[in-house]
Amino acid sequence: MSSWFRQIALMAKVRTGLSASFFVWLLLAAVALVVALVSFWLAAFVWLESRFGGVEAGLILGGVMIGIAVISALIAVAVRHHSVARAKRELEGRRRASLMDPGLIPIALQIGQTLGWRRLAALAGVGLFAVGLAREWLGDCKDKPGEGDPG
Repeated sequence: MSSWFRQIALMAKVRTGLSASFFVWLLLAAVALVVALVSFWLAAFVWLESRFGGVEAGLILGGVMIGIAVISALIAVAVRHHSVARAKRELEGRRRASLMDPGLIPIALQIGQTLGWRRLAALAGVGLFAVGLAREWLGDCKDKPGEGDPG
């Protein structure tokens, strides 16, 4: 069982390239970035304070921070919607492709020979009925009027 976890961890590492040392260096870079931003922010405050006064400098920098926060939130929402849409498209493609996999034909033939074709036909009928019920109950809820989001 631990070899499976190791295999999954190695596959994730190959795909993402993440490791403990990566996170240590990323944390160091984040700390350096925060220190640099604080230094620049203080320099900007001192410069604005000499030109406009203390209160005005604080208001200007506060407005800049609110603008950055609003723009970041809008970008985060757009990225989230894009990610959800991409995941839905991929799931739909996988759902279509899973039933048309040519590798299933030899498996179906082997099951048919083992169980017998009459039993397999009855089992396939029950399976198709269950899939139809599952799609009716769980699938495409967003398309029905009166359900889901009110918008």
